[in-house]
Amino acid sequence: MLLPLLLAMKLKMAVVLPILLAIVKFISLKGLIAGLMALKFSIFTVLKDLFQKKQERVTTAYITSAQPVNAEIVHQDWNRNGQAAAHELAYGAYPYGTIA
Repeated sequence: MLLPLLLAMKLKMAVVLPILLAIVKFISLKGLIAGLMALKFSIFTVLKDLFQKKQERVTTAYITSAQPVNAEIVHQDWNRNGQAAAHELAYGAYPYGTIA
């Protein structure tokens, strides 16, 4: 009674094990190929940067003040991007102050 069960398990492992090993092999080869491609791209980028003509780099300098500058007092009705506040643009055409 036990012998057929053991033979079935042996046959099952003889079929399943190569399939599992093939899946692991495929995943590892895919990872190896991706790693080699990343290495090639990084080598290409380094070589391109080494042999490319040097370009002028732009440096930005920020001027700081000893006293704190309150920009809100100077520009109360303007946003950071230089535009008037949205409610000023939206309701500026309506003379609400004259309606009474």
